[in-house]
Order: sequence, then structure tokens, then C-alpha cells
Amino acid sequence: VMLVVKGAELVGVISILEASLEVTLDGSLPLLLTMLSVTLSTMNYTAVSALSLEGKNLWIIGTSPIGAKSIAYAKLVPQLMVTIPANIITSVLIAIAVKPDVTEFLFILVVPIIMAIAMSMMSLSINIALPRFEYEHEVQVIKQSMALFVTMLVGMLIGALLVSVALLVSIEMGTLVAETLILAIVLAIFAVSYLILTGPALVKLEKILSGR
Repeated sequence: VMLVVKGAELVGVISILEASLEVTLDGSLPLLLTMLSVTLSTMNYTAVSALSLEGKNLWIIGTSPIGAKSIAYAKLVPQLMVTIPANIITSVLIAIAVKPDVTEFLFILVVPIIMAIAMSMMSLSINIALPRFEYEHEVQVIKQSMALFVTMLVGMLIGALLVSVALLVSIEMGTLVAETLILAIVLAIFAVSYLILTGPALVKLEKILSGR
């Protein structure tokens, strides 16, 4: 909502930033706002405790006829139900505020969604790698687990990387090059997250469900 109400003022902020850094960020506002949305996507960690929350009831899904892959995909749904609608709304508000062209709007819309899906897969993979089934209170899994710490660290590193690339490349080589590079990095993160989840993480999940 602030983007719509204060959209014109954001241009002034960019101008001040250009003057203070003695650089040109012409046309970079949609990119920078998209990076803000992407960074927020790396901060949702619902899936990182999805498996651990089964706790002592893990045997129930372990003895069900549902395959490990279907269980893994089901564990992604709660996080995606939160992040994807939020990203779409944020992207629309950014578009209203900065009035991008069609190509920029697709970038603003698609990149945060891809990152949200990648982060959910990454979070679940980390939870499978570092599960915690013995606990007294659910808060110990949701807020105090090693899986959460690792996911937060990975999310912060990815966010810092993307913001740094967006700023540095847009300054040195222009917004179009920066957007292309950001899209390539996000797609690479998505691919790696998918391969990990459907590869070693799925193998370990099958072992966990079978009690091995």
C-alpha cells in the first residue's frame, strides 16, 4: 500500500542515492523493489519445520500408501500458500507505483514467485537433512532448531547476493543486464533446490519414513 501512496517519493529517494554515491541508477527502481520482494521471499520458513512437526506421529505417514515424493510436495504447500499470493500482491503494488513496461512487469511478477518456490524446496530439504522429532514443545522445532538456523543463514546469504548483484551490475552495466543476471541466478537457485529435494533429500526422506 505504501508503494502506491508513496510511489512518487521513491523516485526522489533514488535521486538522493544517485547523488550521494555519484552513480546513475536510471530505470533501476523496479529492479530494486523487486529485490526487496525477493529478499522477503527468502525469509519465510514454514517448510523448514514441516517434517519435524510430525514428531512421534511420523510413523503414520511412514506406513501410509503415499509415496515420499508426494509427501514432500504436500509439505511445501503451506509455505507456498502464504508466499505466492503475497508475492503477487506485492508485485501488483510495485507495478502500480512504478508503472513498468510489460517486460519489467513480468520480471517483477515472476522472479519473486520463482524464488519463493525455490526457498520452500530448500527449506524442506534442510529440514529433511536436519530433522528433530524429539521435543517437548512445538516452538522448539519452529524457532529453535538447527534446520531453522541453517535456512535463515542461507536465506540471508541469497538475499545479500541478489541485492549486491542488482546494485553493482545496474550501476556498471545497466538495468537490463542486471535483470537478466538476476533472473539467471534465481533460475539456477531454483534448479539446484529442485535437484536436491528430488535427489538426496528424497532418498533420506524415504529412509526416515521407513525407519531406517
